[in-house]
Amino acid sequence: MRTALLYLLLVGVPLVGVTAILYVGAGLEAPRAVSGLWTLALAAGPAPACVAGDGDDDPMLRISQSGPRLEVRLVGVGGERIDLRGRLQGDHLLARSRLLLLPGCVHPGSLLLDARLETEEDARLLHGVLTGEGCACGAVSFVAGPMEAEE
Repeated sequence: MRTALLYLLLVGVPLVGVTAILYVGAGLEAPRAVSGLWTLALAAGPAPACVAGDGDDDPMLRISQSGPRLEVRLVGVGGERIDLRGRLQGDHLLARSRLLLLPGCVHPGSLLLDARLETEEDARLLHGVLTGEGCACGAVSFVAGPMEAEE
């Protein structure tokens, strides 16, 4: 009797615990994957100085993702690399840089990236806006697509 009780305690309790965890977690969904390199196509027309490209190459995003948390490196915008941190909630990506002196601004501000992830026929696209906050920089729309792997 004592052995059976000990067995139920050592096997039954963990089994009930695992079953409860699986039941509670059944409704959880993993965040959408956005990590990788993305090529940015800025909207036509003159871009504000704080988000203008640095010349020949298209600007790009390098996104690192851990769950809903994001680290975004913006390369080729404003002539430098800008690091932003943010979150992905559903299809909405929101990231902000630390305070920095953006090109064309007199006072330090931050760069805000606000985008929505859309899937169109097996293609993933980010449609969004880059905004320089803290100065009269303005905003520029963009569309970003994953960079093709070179063979």
